[in-house]
Amino acid sequence: MPTKKRKNAIEICNKRNEDTREGHTHAQLQKCVEENVDLDDGQDTGGEESENSKDTNLRKETIRRCCNYIKYLVLLLLIPPFLNYAALSGESNKLQPENGVLYDIGFGQKMFMKCLGEGSPTVILDASTGHSSDVWYFIQPLVARHTRVCSYDRAGIGFSERPNVHVNHNISDKNEDIYKNRWKFFTIERMADDLNRLITKSSQQSKPFVMVGAELGALVARFYSHLYEG
Repeated sequence: MPTKKRKNAIEICNKRNEDTREGHTHAQLQKCVEENVDLDDGQDTGGEESENSKDTNLRKETIRRCCNYIKYLVLLLLIPPFLNYAALSGESNKLQPENGVLYDIGFGQKMFMKCLGEGSPTVILDASTGHSSDVWYFIQPLVARHTRVCSYDRAGIGFSERPNVHVNHNISDKNEDIYKNRWKFFTIERMADDLNRLITKSSQQSKPFVMVGAELGALVARFYSHLYEG
């Protein structure tokens, strides 16, 4: 049974024969039919290749768009945290009070202290629970009229850094190693030790000291007095 393509070719050859009014022998008709069938096959093959090319281009375009979306998503996820960190770092430097200094107390940890005035004794102001040295903002200048007065931020509060738990343990001085492992972080004993290193070794404030504290600050002051001034 003739295929659809062959039927179409026969119709084309018969119509061409009628238009030209020339008689075709069976061999000529067969040749005409074969030529038209081959032409249809070529057109179909070209059509299939064209469709395959369109599908390939469509896949490439889809992949390209997905890559662009992923790239923009990564940028949106990474850039804001970096910008925020840079802004906070700059803000921290600008907000640091005048006359305030970050002192290295050892073991990769720095603590903030602000001192005003001259004279003796040296008054050390220790803030209440959860507060920074800002609570002494109005009081410290008044005391500074009569003697030297210092306020500081305990570790992890205000401008003071948290204890560095990843500090290098290769310490040459055995006394330093004993000190480091003497108290746990954020205990009253460790706070008193931090204060001692801050006012004696790092900033080298002049003795005698008058310790002034509120709530937790008062407790730290008492422990400091018992441990180092008793």
